[in-house]
Amino acid sequence: MNIMIVGGGLLGRKTAETLDELGHDVVLIDSSTENLAQLSPDFSGVTSVGFPMDIKSLRSAGIEGCDAVAVATPDDNLNITVGQIAKNFFGVPKVIARISDPYRENIFERFGLQTVCPTNMAGDKLVTALTSPWQSRQVTFGTTTITLLVFPVERRFVGHTTADLELHPGDGLFGVIKDDGTFVLKEATRRSCWKRETLWCAAGKSIKGVWEMRMIIVGGGKAGWNLARILLERRHTVSLIERDRQRCEKLADDLDAAIFRGDGTNVAVLEAAGAQNADCFMAVTGSDQDNLVACQVAQDHFHAKKVISRVNDPRNIETFCVLGIRNTVSSTEVLTKMIEQEADLAHMHLIATLNQGKAGICSMTLPEDTALDGVALKDISLPAGTLVISLIRRGVLTIPNGSTILQRGDELVAVSEERSQKALMRALAEIVR
Repeated sequence: MNIMIVGGGLLGRKTAETLDELGHDVVLIDSSTENLAQLSPDFSGVTSVGFPMDIKSLRSAGIEGCDAVAVATPDDNLNITVGQIAKNFFGVPKVIARISDPYRENIFERFGLQTVCPTNMAGDKLVTALTSPWQSRQVTFGTTTITLLVFPVERRFVGHTTADLELHPGDGLFGVIKDDGTFVLKEATRRSCWKRETLWCAAGKSIKGVWEMRMIIVGGGKAGWNLARILLERRHTVSLIERDRQRCEKLADDLDAAIFRGDGTNVAVLEAAGAQNADCFMAVTGSDQDNLVACQVAQDHFHAKKVISRVNDPRNIETFCVLGIRNTVSSTEVLTKMIEQEADLAHMHLIATLNQGKAGICSMTLPEDTALDGVALKDISLPAGTLVISLIRRGVLTIPNGSTILQRGDELVAVSEERSQKALMRALAEIVR
């Protein structure tokens, strides 16, 4: 594919370098020669110096021949503007815009732009990591919301097949996470084992009883604020540590959480916030070194049960691991991976990732000239590692089975191992010749 990346910051450079390694034709445009000079020496794509809002600069960089454009500058308003130019003026088929403020995401949607929000993505991943194995998330398809839940297999089901598990009406089991973290799609003959985790998909229901935990967050910026808000909504107890006085006052007004002003690497401050009793400890400041030290203190001095750190620069992930902090989340890595998958799977939309990116939930609408119109689901040769979990027809969601007859315009939602996503797209994209 011919792909243009607008914005040569850390995210833009990382995305451009990764897509270049995957064999795509990539052009990176930025107004700063210093940003472009920081690209890897191995980058074989094209760079262009110019202001992203300038139509002449975009045309000169080759936007008219692009299959996809990703707008990844730090400025939301600039991203909105350039995204509209790419989509409406130049007619680029696929335009993805980065947005930093999750509460402005609906603005992008009104302009018909597909968005990726690092704050939301990192927040979701942090929540999942914090609350595992009692994790849940909600995904909306059409007019119906599905709740996804991971929880341990009950002892009474040890030694039984997955077909023996008791399901409520409207619920569906679609995978098992083994002790070693491997994600396996459901097979009726597969036997469960105590301490393995089972992933359920419940349509139109709200699953209650998620484990309530005591959370400590260091860093009250956008990431920390959004993370605290999500955890409070899920009825966890949250303590938040922030250096800045004015920021603390705003956090205290916005959140029903205990706010502590101070240095998150200071033992006395952490003790006052209750680090010694924390179920989960998260450092999400904008400074990697501060996050690393805070997590080391929480882990080695206070023996926090679970410690997770935000890594702002993905190049530092290895350093964190070497120094004992292995649970890390990098929004740059998450966003880059999503853009890669969106670029590769042009006709398929990645809705959510599961099990730290080892599997994903994808949706695809069958085209008018689909060869699958009138075909039963059981007669489609789906690749190994994939499972269709829901079907949306004229806005109504149903849980399909093998005898379900597909129709043109149906939106199919499937869970798939990462390695099988391209094969799944090819299977569902078959058209009448």
